[in-house]
Amino acid sequence: MQETLERAYRNFDRLVAENPGAVSVWLSTTLSNRFLDHCRRRRTEVLGAPALRVVQDTESSGEPAALEQWEQVSREDFQRAIDKLRPPHLQEAYRLHVAGLRYRAIAQRLDAPEGTVGRWLSEARQALRGLLTPGAASSEGRARP
Repeated sequence: MQETLERAYRNFDRLVAENPGAVSVWLSTTLSNRFLDHCRRRRTEVLGAPALRVVQDTESSGEPAALEQWEQVSREDFQRAIDKLRPPHLQEAYRLHVAGLRYRAIAQRLDAPEGTVGRWLSEARQALRGLLTPGAASSEGRARP
């Protein structure tokens, strides 16, 4: 509710010119969208929490063997894999995301559009999977974008 009111305050000049019915619809839609965003974010956090120890597997296979495989990766191996990410903006974007920054903050810091940051993070995750999967030496060339 608070985020909806903050958005309404930021858009006050535009909303004051609308009729009360349109403002009511805007407020309801914004509130619903914020709630859905919150639910999606919470679901992602809950489902992804166990996998965040190494690399979050976006496909969530649910197979115990796959999770055990990732648990075998040491912190040092993981750091070395991050250091190997190329081009360098993939490494930087991934490190910032792991540090807790959201796409918008990363985009501002790296002077890139948010969509590009999303693509970089996806490429970084894919490259890390390739580097950390057994037999990575043969797939390392494929993993680099």
